[in-house]
Amino acid sequence: MRKVQMGWGAMSKWLAGAVVSGWLLAACGGTGNERPGDPAPPDSGTHAERDSGTPGQEDAGLGDAGTPEDTTPPDAPMLLGTAPVSPSNVNVPHILARSEPGARVRLYTVAGCSGAIAGEGTADAQGQVSIPVNVPDDAWASFHGLAIDPAGNVSQCSPQGVTYREDSTPPALSGLRLSPSEAANDNAPRLIGGTESGATVRLYVDETCSGTPVDSQVADAAGTFSLRLSVPDDSVTATYVSASDEAGNASACAVGPTYREDSTPPAPPALATTPVAPANHNTPALHVTTEPGATVRFFAGTTCLGGALASRTADNQGQATLPLSVADNSTSRYVAQATDAVGNVSACSAALTFVEDSTAPSELAATVMDGLSGPELEYQNSDTRVAARWSGFSDAVSIRRYELALTSISACPGNASSIQDVGAASSAELTVLTLAEQRYYSCVRAVDEAGNTSGWKMSNGFIVDVTPPRVVSATPEASSVTASPWTAIEVSFSETTLDTTSVTPATFHVTADGQRLSGGTVTCAAGRCTLALTQRPAFGAQVSAAIDGVKDLAGNTMTAPHAWGYSVRAAEWGAPQVILSSSSLNSASPSLAMDASGVATIMYADEGLRARRHRPGAAWEADQRVGADTLDTSLPRPGALTPLPDGTLLAVVEAWPVGEYRTRRTFGVLATGSDSSVQSWSVPRLLGEDTGMDVMAPRVVAAPNQGALAAWVEESSTQRFLWVQPYAGSSDWGSPVLVRTIDDANWGYSWDGYDVGVDSRGNGVLVWSELNSPLQYSRQGAWGWSAPATGEGMGGRYPHIALNADGTGVAVWIRRYQDNDRLYANPFMVDSGFSDQEVPLHTQGNVISGPQVAADANGNAFVVWSQHSPNFEWGLWCARYVSGSGWLPPQQLATEYGGGSDLHVSPSGTATVVYGRTEGASTSVWARRFVPGAGWSSARRLDFTSVTGYLGNLEVATSPLGNAAVIWTRQDPDSGTRSLASAFFE
Repeated sequence: MRKVQMGWGAMSKWLAGAVVSGWLLAACGGTGNERPGDPAPPDSGTHAERDSGTPGQEDAGLGDAGTPEDTTPPDAPMLLGTAPVSPSNVNVPHILARSEPGARVRLYTVAGCSGAIAGEGTADAQGQVSIPVNVPDDAWASFHGLAIDPAGNVSQCSPQGVTYREDSTPPALSGLRLSPSEAANDNAPRLIGGTESGATVRLYVDETCSGTPVDSQVADAAGTFSLRLSVPDDSVTATYVSASDEAGNASACAVGPTYREDSTPPAPPALATTPVAPANHNTPALHVTTEPGATVRFFAGTTCLGGALASRTADNQGQATLPLSVADNSTSRYVAQATDAVGNVSACSAALTFVEDSTAPSELAATVMDGLSGPELEYQNSDTRVAARWSGFSDAVSIRRYELALTSISACPGNASSIQDVGAASSAELTVLTLAEQRYYSCVRAVDEAGNTSGWKMSNGFIVDVTPPRVVSATPEASSVTASPWTAIEVSFSETTLDTTSVTPATFHVTADGQRLSGGTVTCAAGRCTLALTQRPAFGAQVSAAIDGVKDLAGNTMTAPHAWGYSVRAAEWGAPQVILSSSSLNSASPSLAMDASGVATIMYADEGLRARRHRPGAAWEADQRVGADTLDTSLPRPGALTPLPDGTLLAVVEAWPVGEYRTRRTFGVLATGSDSSVQSWSVPRLLGEDTGMDVMAPRVVAAPNQGALAAWVEESSTQRFLWVQPYAGSSDWGSPVLVRTIDDANWGYSWDGYDVGVDSRGNGVLVWSELNSPLQYSRQGAWGWSAPATGEGMGGRYPHIALNADGTGVAVWIRRYQDNDRLYANPFMVDSGFSDQEVPLHTQGNVISGPQVAADANGNAFVVWSQHSPNFEWGLWCARYVSGSGWLPPQQLATEYGGGSDLHVSPSGTATVVYGRTEGASTSVWARRFVPGAGWSSARRLDFTSVTGYLGNLEVATSPLGNAAVIWTRQDPDSGTRSLASAFFE
């Protein structure tokens, strides 16, 4: 920064006085540089006595009368200011002071005059002194002084100091902006900004900030300024600004914002529509062309007055679009007005008229027939020409012409010919065509004078067909040995235009091992016919199939029957597979069910309630979350899962409601989408009443007419409560019913147990055990649930029931007798209930688990239980009830029983038992099957080759087809990880 040095001429008066004062001080015996307290200088002889010329005599009048001693200190110097005046871009200013003539004045930067001397000077004869000091760039400095008179007396420090600001930095400019804006209809805008307080700001239109400024202003105390600019209409002006502060520092020339003065309004907008009027269009688009960026207001009518219809902003090409909505057969007029960015408003545009014409010829009463005359053509043998005739088209004025097209799809105008203008005639023929053997349709529409066209009218269609149908493939294929009992017979033909009335169950001739299989249903689509047999072949059967007499819609008949044969494979157990492995899997939770078509579904808990489906011969489908927004993810338990009569699955679940941990509740949830590729589930329905008590052990059984009956237990600290709630299919869930209240001392679920069933009349039956009464039960009747009845009078536990469609049934239960648990049964008749005549099923050894009972459609029953002998050899046993004969002797199914078992009986009487068998330190899963007429199969190991961990939940389900599904859980003893596995018999 260029420094300004103080010239001698400007300080001559002060400096001259300082020189004189210094000389006088020196002449009086001082150097002018002493500090307060320095010793007096030695006598230089200048103070010697004067000699009178006479020895020993003083000169008269000149004798040394003695110098009076000066002990009075001078007054503190008065600091008058600085030269140059502060602020200034001078690093060596002079401090101006007044003191006693001849006194030395010393300056300090500390109040009280302590520390280093900042400068020093001697007052002249007038007491004036100018003392140079050093001040750094852009610094503030305060100075105080004291005076030392020639006698060495020191004054007090000056009470008032003087401050000097050295300013070397030019002012900065900031926040430059134009008011009202950078573009406006204003000839006198202002440039506003900020700088150093007190700086002089100048506005230029020259980029070098030279010449005469347009305007200038001194910034106020806040540093703000506002400079006025004067510009002509429709001009663009660049601004430049400089500033200089009080110290004379000048800023660089700064570039300010450019101002655009806009005084000219846009031209009136130009209007157009898409489509161009007149048009049959209720939502045309109104387009406007105007100045880019302008705001366009649209008005309905012919003037730009009143409320605007809408407003749009034109893009950088000056285009704006407004969607319109106009009524049929209406005339609408529109105008527009543009306002540019600075507020200039255009004149109103010329009005645009849009005519909407929706009246077209009507095809509603029209008829299109294939063929030129006679009955309507349905089939033809020509593949080069087609004819059609029509009538009934109408128009308010007149029809000008017709258009004809041919299509092979059920939509006009089609794909078999181009649209032909056939004039005003009411029939026409298209020739020189190349037609395939397929269905075609004639399409006709009318065109009026305005160009409006009627809708297409399509004929019923006709088929070009010259070839009789033939079988091209059949499934199962000839000589196939992989078909299953549920594999449908499917035949594909060479053409899709079959006369499906000629394909019936009687068209097929199917035998299994020489026996004719009864009918079923036939479905045909796209040239493929499928026969679903009602009576299915058995595993291992030899099947012969033949089909004949199938016609196409042209009347062509198969020229010869098609026959083939195949074998139904033998059912077998498949390899086990892990469904999932997870540390969050609840091993006590899985529940399994299988519908009549052999489709298995499993429900389990793994970070929420989940379900998977398995179709015969396929893999498990992906899991589906159940009740995500209803059931809390913390340990929901699927208590039971059952198929309803139509195959729909119904589950009852014990869970906490989402976000509520006060009590666990019972929910009912229904599977949906059984025929779709993805199984889904309904929103869980909360069952029961809000009693404030936890539920446990929910169960559900199917009932006639798509019904079901759910049951569960609630418990307080002193009592237990047995509840039921019916499900009535499309009528949804009924009201809950409290069937039994039992004191805690008389009943506990884990020890005494309960079961629920539905009899042949569709009425519910609930059984349980109480102290001294192992078989209590209540039945649902026309007037509600009955009072508890007693089927047996002695103590026992774990009652289970199986009720048959023929009105019979059986209950089994355990009684403690002479230190052993023994198994008993009581028969059931729908008219009288459970008999009080117990039947001992097995009285040797000790029963060690709750019995399981199931029955087939003919009233035959199976009971499975585990027991150990007196020498503690554990085994799995079965007793079978044969309708009309009674109970057969029990039979041991397995030794080395390892715990866990389940039983399922199909309607045909095939029973499947799965159980755990001890193998050293682990327990593996085994199965046995009972087939009527063949008895029990040998035991089959279902588990993996290597088994570790604890066997948990074990379930089996079967279908009327004889296939079965088994699931089990296992927990790794080291990691705690639980796995869910399955195996299938199919």
